[in-house]
This record gives sequence, structure tokens and C-alpha cells, in this order.
Amino acid sequence: MFSVSPSIPCGHSFCFSCITSHWENASVSCPKCQTVFDGRPELCENFAKEMSEKIRLRSRMRPCPWRKASHLEPHLRVATLKIHKLTKPVAMLEKRMCKRHQRLLELFCRSDQKCVCLLCTESEHRGHHTVPVERESQGKKIQMKRIQDDVQQMIQERMQKVREIKHCVELSKVSFTL
Repeated sequence: MFSVSPSIPCGHSFCFSCITSHWENASVSCPKCQTVFDGRPELCENFAKEMSEKIRLRSRMRPCPWRKASHLEPHLRVATLKIHKLTKPVAMLEKRMCKRHQRLLELFCRSDQKCVCLLCTESEHRGHHTVPVERESQGKKIQMKRIQDDVQQMIQERMQKVREIKHCVELSKVSFTL
């Protein structure tokens, strides 16, 4: 018998007893894609499916060793790179780079309301009030949360006024009909 799920000529795989049972009770076709065969086709062992299944299960249990970030190794070994600030990988890194100095935009200029690199603070942003981007981001998030809470409160108050107005309209209709 088969040690793995056999495949049929169209490439789909089924357990041996299921496919033979299907062929006994229906036409000799693929239950998945409905390809009809002339007579019962020869079943082949599908090692590719078995291998892909094993790889998929293994990748769920632990990350693949070849996906480790080997480019980070020098940052742990080389003295000058040990002081280099590592950041989490980000999408579209080019948008976080200074176009003039080709450096990471790690500061926020509050005077001009824009992100700048360290070299920018020594030239066109000299003397401006700058803070780390992370600190500014946290402040903006807190500010946004407060605004959202205020807006939500205003919505609730207005909904309450709408309910009161509707109630008054209903009461006036009742008194008008009397």
C-alpha cells in the first residue's frame, strides 16, 4: 500500500481508500477538479506533498535557521558597530532617510514640524528645538487618544440631545392630537 497520499494524473492527492471508494461510487474522475479519466488511472506516490507538509509543520514549530538576520552579527562583534543604534526593521526605510545626508531621520524638529537627521541639526536646523522621533511619536499618540476621547464624548452628548429632541417631538405630537 502507499506510505503517503497517492496522487492521480491531474496532480491532486487523496488517501488511498477515499479515492478508490469515490471511483467505486462515481465516475472515474478527480473529486477536486472533476477531470474525467479513461478507466482507473495508475496512482503514484506524492512525495512532494509529503515534503511540503513536513516543511510547513516544521516552520510552525520553530523559525528556519537560514532566515536569521546574519547581517546583524557584525553589530555584536565589531567595536565601532557595537555603539551603533539598531532599530526594528521597518517598511519603506527609504522614507525614513534624509535625502540630503543619507542618514536616518531620528530627530523631530518642533520648530519646523518635520523629521530631521543629526547632520541637519548642525546646518539648516541649528538652534531649533529638536527631540527624538520616538518621544515626539509617543506625545502625538497620547494627544490623538485625548482627541479621540473628546470626539467620542461630543458624539455621546449630541446623541443624547437628538434623543431628547425626538422625545419632545413625540410629546408635542401627542399633545397636538388631543
